[in-house]
Parts: sequence; C-alpha cells; structure tokens
Amino acid sequence: SIEVINASQNLVSYREKRQIEIDTLQKKSKQKNHLIDGKVDLSSLPCVCIDAKRASFRDDSIGIRLRSSTGRKVMASSKWEILVHIADVSSIYLDSHDAQFEVLRQAAERRGQSRYDLPFGPLHLLPPKALTALALSTGNENSVNECVTVWAYIDERSGKLIDSGLERTIIGSPTALSFEE
Repeated sequence: SIEVINASQNLVSYREKRQIEIDTLQKKSKQKNHLIDGKVDLSSLPCVCIDAKRASFRDDSIGIRLRSSTGRKVMASSKWEILVHIADVSSIYLDSHDAQFEVLRQAAERRGQSRYDLPFGPLHLLPPKALTALALSTGNENSVNECVTVWAYIDERSGKLIDSGLERTIIGSPTALSFEE
C-alpha cells in the first residue's frame, strides 16, 4: 500500500540520520570495546557476510575475537569467542517514531514471513527500501552498523557449547563474500 511505501521512505530517512549520529559518536571515542549509545563497540574487529552473489541486502555477519580481549572468565579450552552479528531492526519497534513505524510492523505481521520459493523472486517481510535501510552496510570502511550480537565459546576439543550471551553492538563494515568465495 502507499502507506507502507511512505513508511519505508520515512524509515530510510530516519536510518540515514541515525547512521550519521552513530558514526559521529563512534569517531569521538577512541577507546576499545567501549559503549556507544549503550552498545558495545566491536568496530575494530573484522567480520564477514556470506550470502548469495546477488543478495540485495545483508542482515548478518560473523567474526571471532580472542577470549583474552573480552575479560570473560571461561574455561581455558576455548581460546576464541565466536561472534554472530545480526542487523538490529529494533528501531521500528523501540525508537520514539512509534506511530510512524506502526505501519511497517503491521505489514510485517500480516505477511508473517519472507518467501524465497516463488517463481517471480522473493517476497520479503518488508518492502526492499525498508530492508535496505535496516541492512548491514558492507564495503564501506567509514561506516558502522548497529547489531545484536550472539557471542559463544565452543570447547575446541569436544565441540560443546561452553558459554554464550547476547549484546547490542556496533560493528564495522563487513567484507561481503559469496557462498562460492
């Protein structure tokens, strides 16, 4: 509907302003792993997105970091923390633009899921403009992304999960790779 298209354009404008705000906050601080707007800054860690070659937008990436850099007390059998970064779409749920984004929430609820099995191509939960605004920015060294990050420690001998958690984060621009790469 025209309402959903207009709400998507409003989201694009909001996310552009938010990106400038986060970039400015991130550049002002030189501390490693500090908080930016309540989020842990992981922008100095490399990460990668792995998707189909023709992916229109990327919503997740992966990375690792040394356990010793986190200060977490975890069994010594795990030297690395595995990181899974998921694009933080909470702005359409949590931010003060509640009425403006209600249209997008309702559209996503009506659709229920993204469909990739259709002959004419994917039918996403939200319009492409909205998804692009919420997606991770890749290939841009000067850009950062708001994410929800799952961190986990895996026992390197047994493969069992030792510890895990969830935190809101800022990550740098991931390197985009295809499945073949």
